[in-house]
Amino acid sequence: MDATTISKDSSRATPYDTGKVKIGVYYEPPKPPLEPDELLLQHALLGIAPPKETFFQRLISRLMKG
Repeated sequence: MDATTISKDSSRATPYDTGKVKIGVYYEPPKPPLEPDELLLQHALLGIAPPKETFFQRLISRLMKG
Protein backbone atom coordinates (compact mmCIF):
# COMPACT_ATOMS: atom_id res chain seq x y z
CA MET A 1 0.00 0.00 0.00
CA ASP A 2 1.28 3.49 -0.78
CA ALA A 3 0.19 7.06 -0.10
CA THR A 4 -2.35 7.09 -2.93
CA THR A 5 -4.17 3.90 -1.91
CA ILE A 6 -7.70 4.28 -0.63
CA SER A 7 -8.35 2.59 2.70
CA LYS A 8 -11.28 0.18 3.01
CA ASP A 9 -13.14 2.03 5.78
CA SER A 10 -12.84 5.48 4.24
CA SER A 11 -12.98 7.16 0.86
CA ARG A 12 -9.94 9.35 1.52
CA ALA A 13 -6.32 8.45 0.88
CA THR A 14 -4.06 7.53 3.79
CA PRO A 15 -1.42 10.25 4.24
CA TYR A 16 1.54 7.91 4.67
CA ASP A 17 1.98 4.15 4.87
CA THR A 18 5.26 2.68 6.14
CA GLY A 19 4.20 -0.89 5.39
CA LYS A 20 3.41 -1.65 9.03
CA VAL A 21 2.05 1.64 10.32
CA LYS A 22 -0.42 3.94 8.61
CA ILE A 23 0.46 7.44 9.77
CA GLY A 24 -2.46 9.83 9.85
CA VAL A 25 -5.13 7.27 8.99
CA TYR A 26 -7.51 8.64 11.67
CA TYR A 27 -6.78 12.32 11.07
CA GLU A 28 -9.84 14.50 10.59
CA PRO A 29 -9.38 18.15 9.68
CA PRO A 30 -10.83 20.61 12.21
CA LYS A 31 -14.41 21.62 11.60
CA PRO A 32 -15.16 25.24 10.76
CA PRO A 33 -16.63 27.34 13.58
CA LEU A 34 -20.41 27.56 13.78
CA GLU A 35 -22.15 30.52 12.20
CA PRO A 36 -24.29 32.64 14.56
CA ASP A 37 -27.50 31.24 13.03
CA GLU A 38 -26.29 27.65 13.47
CA LEU A 39 -25.30 28.35 17.06
CA LEU A 40 -28.70 29.89 17.82
CA LEU A 41 -30.50 26.90 16.28
CA GLN A 42 -28.34 24.46 18.24
CA HIS A 43 -29.11 26.27 21.51
CA ALA A 44 -32.83 26.31 20.70
CA LEU A 45 -32.89 22.56 19.99
CA LEU A 46 -30.97 21.79 23.17
CA GLY A 47 -33.12 24.11 25.29
CA ILE A 48 -30.16 26.22 26.38
CA ALA A 49 -30.27 30.00 26.70
CA PRO A 50 -28.52 31.54 23.69
CA PRO A 51 -25.26 33.37 24.29
CA LYS A 52 -25.49 37.13 24.51
CA GLU A 53 -24.26 39.15 21.57
CA THR A 54 -21.03 41.00 22.03
CA PHE A 55 -20.74 44.71 21.35
CA PHE A 56 -18.99 44.06 18.05
CA GLN A 57 -21.63 41.56 16.90
CA ARG A 58 -24.39 44.11 17.60
CA LEU A 59 -22.43 46.84 15.85
CA ILE A 60 -21.82 44.73 12.74
CA SER A 61 -25.45 43.58 12.55
CA ARG A 62 -26.68 47.17 12.82
CA LEU A 63 -24.25 48.34 10.15
CA MET A 64 -25.31 45.50 7.83
CA LYS A 65 -29.03 46.37 8.22
CA GLY A 66 -28.77 50.07 7.52
